[in-house]
Amino acid sequence: MQTRTVSHRIRLAKPSNYQKSMLGRAFGASRFAYNQCKVLSEQHHQTTGKSLGKLALRNAFVQEVKPQNEWLRELPKSIAEEAAFDFHRSLVAFFKRGRGFPRFRSRKSGTPSFRVSNAQFKVAGKYIIVTKLGTFKLTENLRFDGKILNATFSEERGKFYVSIQVETDVHPLRQTGAEVGIDLNIHSLNDSNEKSYARPDVRKLNSRLNNLQRSASRKKKGSKNRQKANRRVSSLYGRISNISEDFHHKLSTSLVRDNSTICVEDLNVKGMVKNR
Repeated sequence: MQTRTVSHRIRLAKPSNYQKSMLGRAFGASRFAYNQCKVLSEQHHQTTGKSLGKLALRNAFVQEVKPQNEWLRELPKSIAEEAAFDFHRSLVAFFKRGRGFPRFRSRKSGTPSFRVSNAQFKVAGKYIIVTKLGTFKLTENLRFDGKILNATFSEERGKFYVSIQVETDVHPLRQTGAEVGIDLNIHSLNDSNEKSYARPDVRKLNSRLNNLQRSASRKKKGSKNRQKANRRVSSLYGRISNISEDFHHKLSTSLVRDNSTICVEDLNVKGMVKNR
C-alpha cells in the first residue's frame, strides 16, 4: 500500500448569482495578489540583485500590499498566500526548467481560479463550506478518503468547478498476468487480441461547431450578441471535449485493470493527424 496525493475535480451544482459574485471576487483577489507578487519580486531583484524566497514573498505581500487593500480581508486569507506561492513556483520553473517568464494575469484571458488551504474549508457530503465565501453544493461526493490538503476553484465555459486534493492510501491493482499491445490509428484503437475500439463519432457536433464559430465571427466585436454567440461556441466545444475525455478515461481504465503489461508503438501521432 502506498500513500499518494490525488485530486478529484467536481462541478458546482448551479451556484446562485450571489455565489457567482463571491467566486468572481475571489478570482479577482487571486489574480491581484499574483500580479502584485510579480511587482514585488521584480522590485526586490532590481534593488538587491536577488530573488525573494517563497515565504519572504508571501510576507512582503502581507506587510506591504494587504494593509493598503482592506477588501482582501473580506475573503479567505489563503487565497492571496496561495497566489504568492503560485508565482514563486512559476519563477522557479523559469530558472530551473526554462519555462516562460511569469506574465501578469489578465481578467480577459486564461482560466480564472483561486486556491484555499484545508484550514479554511470543509467537505460535508455533497457540500463544501468555505470561510467567508459560503456553502456550495457539489454534483457528487468526494471520491477519495484521506487527509484533505487544499481546494482549487475555477471557472470554465460558464461552469464552476472545485478540485480537491487529498492525501490517500492507494492499493495496487490485482496482477492478472495478461499482456496486450495497442495499435494506434487515427479513427480507432486496435489491440493484439483483435479488439477494435472506435473513437466517438463527433462529426455532426464538429460541423455544428464550425457553423457557430462562423456565426460568432460575424457579430460585432464587443457586442452582447457576440458574447452570447461565443458562450454557445464554448459550451459546444466543452461538450465535444467531454465526450472525447470520457472515451479515453474509460478505455484506459479498462486496459489497466485487465492487463499487467501494456505495449504501445512509438508513433508521431501529431504527424499522422496532419497527413491526409
